[in-house]
Amino acid sequence: MIPQESGYPSLDVSVDRAKAGRLGLTQRDVVTNIITALTSNQMSAPSIWIDPRSGNDYFLTVQYPEQDISSFETLLNIPVLGGRDGAEQQNAALLRNVATVKPETQPAEADHYDIQRVVDVLVSPRGEDLKGTQAAIERALAEIKLPPDVRVTFRGAVAAMQASFASFGFGLGTAVVLLYLVMVAQFRSFVDPFIIMFAVPMGLIGVVAILLATGTTLNIESFMGTIVMVGIVVSNSILLVDFTNQRRRSGGTRRACVGWHLCKSAKQYESMSPNLADFRLRDAVSPAE
Repeated sequence: MIPQESGYPSLDVSVDRAKAGRLGLTQRDVVTNIITALTSNQMSAPSIWIDPRSGNDYFLTVQYPEQDISSFETLLNIPVLGGRDGAEQQNAALLRNVATVKPETQPAEADHYDIQRVVDVLVSPRGEDLKGTQAAIERALAEIKLPPDVRVTFRGAVAAMQASFASFGFGLGTAVVLLYLVMVAQFRSFVDPFIIMFAVPMGLIGVVAILLATGTTLNIESFMGTIVMVGIVVSNSILLVDFTNQRRRSGGTRRACVGWHLCKSAKQYESMSPNLADFRLRDAVSPAE
């Protein structure tokens, strides 16, 4: 829906400055007389009368009788008066003699946004998928060849959504980087934090799969859930890497330590790997662990 009415009837008045100047008229005089004939002089020459008894103020306006302006030809025959240097003009000129008036249609109002002229197109989405509505509008606009001086921008809920997504994306990326730097200081290694953070892309794969399976859109709630997911998978990865490092410091090999943590018990690991003797640790870890 376009709220601005584009076919509003209007008048295109072209004043002949040479003729008007010889008669002591200006463009302002011509326009003032036309406005007075069609509406009143309240906006061009406001006058206020104050009742001395009640103290109430009243607007005094001058207007042609409506029955006198019955056609376009009648408008062209209205007298145009003006003044120069405070002196009133004695002889009036007809409007048709000093100006050319043509009826046409114009927008009823001229809206601006940040000084620029705009035409608003209001769109109400049928469902809750605001991103899908935006994509449909962009596909429709891609088939239209716009003039070089015309631009299309999204405002309202779409702009707020884009700003929110940008903020959440920046926050998520910043959180991941800061978390990596903190773990570098804690583990005193660049490799272990990288291994821990490698669980984040794996978690994102699960997020995308769940969103597609449930038909859920990417919104503020899903972004918040993604941030929570990053915290959970990073915490679990920290435990895994820290446990593996402890077992390695106790004398186990890397493969054996990872296999021990993945299995529920030492007996299960023994059945999976015949080289369990390579995993026997110096701290006498019990099978229950």
